[in-house]
Formats: sequence, structure tokens, C-alpha cells
Amino acid sequence: MLKNYKKISIIAYANIIVIILLEIAHNKIMGISESLLFFILLIYALINGWYVQRLLFKQRKADLRLEYEKNFSNHILETISSGILIVENNGEISYANSSMESIFSRADFIGNDYIDLFKNLNSIKSHFESSILRSEASKSVIQFEDDNSRIKHLLVETMPFKGNDNAYQTMFHIDDISESVELNKHIEEQYLNMFRSFVKFIDAKDAYTGLHSISVSEYVTMILAEMNIDISEKEDIIIAANLHDIGKIGVPEKILNKPGRLTTEEFDKMKQHPIIGESLIGEINGYETISKMIRHHHERYDGTGYPDNLKGENIPIGSRIIAVADAFDAITTDRVYQSKRGREEAINILKKESGIQFDKNIVDVFVNSLLNTNIRS
Repeated sequence: MLKNYKKISIIAYANIIVIILLEIAHNKIMGISESLLFFILLIYALINGWYVQRLLFKQRKADLRLEYEKNFSNHILETISSGILIVENNGEISYANSSMESIFSRADFIGNDYIDLFKNLNSIKSHFESSILRSEASKSVIQFEDDNSRIKHLLVETMPFKGNDNAYQTMFHIDDISESVELNKHIEEQYLNMFRSFVKFIDAKDAYTGLHSISVSEYVTMILAEMNIDISEKEDIIIAANLHDIGKIGVPEKILNKPGRLTTEEFDKMKQHPIIGESLIGEINGYETISKMIRHHHERYDGTGYPDNLKGENIPIGSRIIAVADAFDAITTDRVYQSKRGREEAINILKKESGIQFDKNIVDVFVNSLLNTNIRS
């Protein structure tokens, strides 16, 4: 577009120069007659007019094409369900499509600062600065509270591009995924309820351990309350604690309820329950980490556990936590193969096995929590 305007400007200046030269030639040098000068200027004007008309026609076509593309792009932006914001370098919003109004329950976007839309300012700022300063696209899920005090999850994607004045701008592509998150939570809860039913069925097969999985999850929650672990990881560990013995559904009841010592063959079958549990839970999308915690909850800190003889911190942190809680509940509960023992004795056993069967740090955290809590023994 600009090239055509430049060509027309050049032609205009060239016309002035040609006219001046012809005037000089007519008056001083060549003595060109008036009629010849008129004829030359006429031909030159016709050629110029044709060329300028051609350039203007091209310019008009380019303008129409640009207007069509602009209208087409605006139509797309205005009809898609995703919210679109265009933000200037100074953080001022210069464009917002109609979907933004429903996502944020407001209509006053243009001219306002983009961070006024979000409560989670640091996260949004980092995306904006990454986009503008380093010219990098970025994507993240942001959780914020809207003007109606509803918690929303936004998939925020930023992309830098050059605006009309060649200054960099940033486009925010925003999707409200609240309904999807709620649906996933509902599906996940259905899965958990189903598996909890399996666990209750397994616990019911053993009259001595009817509340075992619930107790283990309570102890695990106590430990996690004192540990600096990411919230989402804590949630995974608690789920794994609830489901850690689900693999016992594949162990014959006569082995689970055998009052005496298990034979080598029987114990080998018992040792399969973490593997069976992993295979059951690992089939659920997003539960891969949880299934690994279930697989390794009978590993020992010294590397002599099962099924994979993992050692020390190679054992998932969730598995190490569950192992301590599982052992404490087994010691303090009547089992088919032994009578329950008191809390003090159980604590002494955990301490004695610190660094051997259990992670010492986790034992210390659990024992301190027990001593400061009036929990049943």
C-alpha cells in the first residue's frame, strides 16, 4: 500500500522537474514552438494520467482486500466463544471481542489497564512481560475470582505481534474452562466413589481391618499438614492413601484372612497387590502418579521392599508417607495374624525402623503430630 503512495509522490515531483526543464528549453536553449511544447506536455500528461490511474486502481484493490480481510478477521473474533484482548505495550486494552463481556461480566474494556481484570496479577504480569520483552508466546491456566465472587479457571495464551504503528502488542486468547473443570471434578469424584466402594469391599473381606484405608488416609493427612508439599501433590497422595490396598481385590480371601504365617507362595501372591493396584488405577487418565505411589507403598527405605526394591528417595514421597501411616495403623489395630498394640509401642517401632524400613524425616513428622494430637490409638 505504501509503495503505491510513494510512486505517486515521485511522479508528482518528476512532473514538476519535467515542466521546469521544458520551460527552460522553450525559452533559452532549443527554442521549441508553442504548439510542439503543448503537444509534448499533452502526451506526457496522458502517460502520467494513465500510470497514476493504474496505481490508484491497484491501491483501491489492495484497500478493498485489506478491508475484506479485516472484516473477516473481526467477524471471526466477534463470533468465537474465546475471549480476545489486544493489549498495548503500556498495558492498555485496545481491543476486546464480545465474548469477553460474558467471560468477565463487564463491558468496559477499551482504554483500561489489563491487570484490572485479574486478581492473580503476578502470574498475568509474567505472561505479559514474557510476551512483550522477550517476544515469546506463553500459555497457562489462571484461577481468579470474578466480579460476582465466582471462581473461574482461565486458559490464558499470550502472543506478541506488530500493530499498525509497528509497535509490539500482545493478544490474550482467553477461554473460561470453569465448566470443564467442574465436569472433570465430577467425573473424578465418580471414579473415586467407585474405587472407594472397591476398597470397602476389600476391607469388608477382613473383619479386623474394616476401617484400614480410612485410617491410613487420616494419618497421611496429618503428616501432609506438617510438610511443605504442593497442594495438588498433597491431593494426589491422599487419593493414593485411600486406594493403596485396592490391589487386594486380586488376592484370595483365604490368604487375606489366614491366621497363621503365610507360606512363601502365599506371600508372593500377597506381594502382587501393589502391582494389581497400579494396573487398576493407572488406566485412569491423570492418575499415573497416583498409581505409582500405590505400586511402591511397600518399598523399604533400605531397598529391601517390594515390588521393585527401590531405595531411599528413589521411592516416591507419597509412597514413603503411606508406608509410615500404613504400618502405624497395622500395629495399633487388631489383625488376623496379631493383636493390636498401644500407641507408645507403635511409635517406638517406627523410630526403631527409621532409616531402615521408613524415611526418618517422615517418621519424625508423624510422631510429633501424634504427640500433639488426641487421635485414637
